[in-house]
Amino acid sequence: MKFIFEDENITVSDIQKLIDNQIEESIHLEYKQSDAFGKTDGKRKEIAKDVSSFANSDGGIIIYGLTEQNHKAESLSFINGNEFTKEWLEQTIQSNVQRNIPNLKIVPIRFEGDIEKTIYVVIIPESFDAPHMSKDNKYYKRHNFQSVVMEEYEVRQTFNKKGLSKLEIYDCVINKDDRDFFEKDGYNSFIVIVLIKNTSNFIEENYKTVVYFKNYNSKIKLSTPREAKADSILSSDFAKVSTPGISPIFQDEVLSGSLIYLDVPKKDCDEVLNGIEVEIDLLYTNGTHSKDFLMKDIYATLHT
Repeated sequence: MKFIFEDENITVSDIQKLIDNQIEESIHLEYKQSDAFGKTDGKRKEIAKDVSSFANSDGGIIIYGLTEQNHKAESLSFINGNEFTKEWLEQTIQSNVQRNIPNLKIVPIRFEGDIEKTIYVVIIPESFDAPHMSKDNKYYKRHNFQSVVMEEYEVRQTFNKKGLSKLEIYDCVINKDDRDFFEKDGYNSFIVIVLIKNTSNFIEENYKTVVYFKNYNSKIKLSTPREAKADSILSSDFAKVSTPGISPIFQDEVLSGSLIYLDVPKKDCDEVLNGIEVEIDLLYTNGTHSKDFLMKDIYATLHT
């Protein structure tokens, strides 16, 4: 999991759960205790090395103010926020990493409202301005639990990545559908919408969204808009809908990659929908992205 927190509203409780559940470090997560901060050049260079390694890889989070034991969160290790401010950390990163990392965020968390009991969560996105060079004139990447020096060919590959598009599955939602599809009553009509996002700086024209419904029930009547030119495969317990992209997706744009109509018998609606597992594959010129959903979670949003 790239980002362990759902958003930037990180609380004291969120940090404590990492310790209580012994969440392990990964290629996307690293813990640093308070002595990682210091006013020496060596400490600043180490911060730059670690932050740039995430940006040069797949992004992730560094939490300054936690100790680890065998790579698992162990205890709190507070930072004095008076001595080491958020601005100090921002300046340390900006002045020791070439070029600046776009959209990097620093979230300070104060325990008991005490600035001397601070933890900093640094959220580092994968950077399309990579590779980023550290103050020691080296390029770093994440490997297992460490920041390691990149090989020369890896640096070249990262430079080439700057010209590539990147798409991701943004969300999967369900809405009530008011089409007068059936002449008689007895069905609840829904529309499933798969949202995709272009997270790169380049336009993507060629992409396809493939949606699999596992534990599909043959009582469901599935259809797609004619203009979508989607292909469907249906069986007694499985359905597949493949939808090609019909328009370019621009930088930072979110659009619907797939629209699927589901007409479900009213008397069986909850039982039929709650049993379905949704697996989505997004295929595009430079890669793929996959994401799984439970229909019961998607369906529950209609009742909130």
